[in-house]
Amino acid sequence: ESTDPEVATAVVERAAGRITLTGRATGSTVVAITVGTARHALTVEVKRWAARMVARATARTTAAGIDPRMAEVAALNAVLDAVNAEAGATVHIARKAASGTGLTMSVRAGGADFIPVTGDIAVTLAGGLPAIPAPAALLMSNYPERVTGVGALMRQSLPLGRVARLMWHHKNYAGRPIVLGVRLINAGPETASLRVGWADAGPNPDEIFVGFNAMCRYWDTVMRGQAVQLRIPPGSSFEAVAVPMAPADVVSGLMDIAADEGRDLYVEVAGRDPRDDPAGFIRLRNAGDPLAVTPFEFPATLQSELSYELGGRHAHLSIGRDAVVNDQGIALHGAYGVMHRVRVELHNPGPVPGRVEIAARAGGGVARVVAVIDGAPARSSLLRAAQEEVLARYDLEPGTGRVVSLQMIPTAGSNLPITLAVRGNARCRGPPRQGTPAPAAKGAPDRPAPTRHGEANARAVPRCRPPVSYTHLRAHETVLDL
Repeated sequence: ESTDPEVATAVVERAAGRITLTGRATGSTVVAITVGTARHALTVEVKRWAARMVARATARTTAAGIDPRMAEVAALNAVLDAVNAEAGATVHIARKAASGTGLTMSVRAGGADFIPVTGDIAVTLAGGLPAIPAPAALLMSNYPERVTGVGALMRQSLPLGRVARLMWHHKNYAGRPIVLGVRLINAGPETASLRVGWADAGPNPDEIFVGFNAMCRYWDTVMRGQAVQLRIPPGSSFEAVAVPMAPADVVSGLMDIAADEGRDLYVEVAGRDPRDDPAGFIRLRNAGDPLAVTPFEFPATLQSELSYELGGRHAHLSIGRDAVVNDQGIALHGAYGVMHRVRVELHNPGPVPGRVEIAARAGGGVARVVAVIDGAPARSSLLRAAQEEVLARYDLEPGTGRVVSLQMIPTAGSNLPITLAVRGNARCRGPPRQGTPAPAAKGAPDRPAPTRHGEANARAVPRCRPPVSYTHLRAHETVLDL
């Protein structure tokens, strides 16, 4: 007999010489077994398995050759989704090995009220996931930039069908180690599915170095279509990015997010204690309740145009000089994280070939530039205040022109604004060497014929001069001002 038959019961099968003990519900009871004159009491605890193990799982990606960090997070998420851990159980998953088609993950699930489970799961990385479209919204996590403790720093909703770009850039001013995490939250009643691609850099105390590397990685992976599918059960969150930070460290990153299934979805950037390492999906305390959000959503793209005619005045465009203001009146100074798409029209109306340069100048202090010009990456060295660097050059034949496509996202940590300058000069014969007369064109005078204004004929071949830098011109202005 059992002191609590609803927890466990026992049946004595004398003919078979066997006692069958059956657990009916979780809990603890005492079962008394009597055989003849013998009587024995058993203390019985009934527990559930911590998780249901499977041999294989599949993680979906957009392309082969996915970034290793994204692939590992996708494998972790696929294993968590496949093992179906019990509520309250802790699940620890670690990468064990990699192969040409996927990863092998080591799984250990347990808890005080559960029977522990261990094993290995082979995860196949399967392509075919549609690429993430261009983001329409920018979600910014930089207010405050300095993290002084644990807790949420930014939280924004993720409506279905609206693609968002998240940018985060933070410094650890907590005076102790912390972990900066990016979590995807499903507060709704059904499983959520999201396409996510991201790149991050840090920790490192040099914020310009960190922001530049995060932006380079973003262009090399996410902007080339790399993304993974992440699934999150109802009333749970999943930490996709976790970066440990020592005091004074800086971390930076960008993430594109497309919510495909589910509702009441959010993304959150938070600082947490390193000891609070989430084991598996994190259960929400008040599942089903809407979460408070921060007012840091901005337009993701700005369109601009530049036009330059060879021989004319230089064309300029300032990136990050003007703040981007959202519907709630919040100003995003520097327009960090905003994609600037610039259409540059170049023309050479003259009779001789010319060369045009597109340069970037640091207008606010030390900065680095990451851009893509006509599909080719253009990355500057470290620019100090008022220093510039040529990003691209184009040769234009007489009477021709071309349109250049330039894309640029202001890099976190760099000092803005950045000025784009378009300038050029005619490529022509240089001055003759001493003692050698300049050859005259057949049927033409030795010298250009003067016009009625006393100027050289427009058909004459001009003398080449190298382009003059902005700094050089400002130096002359300073002398004249004195």
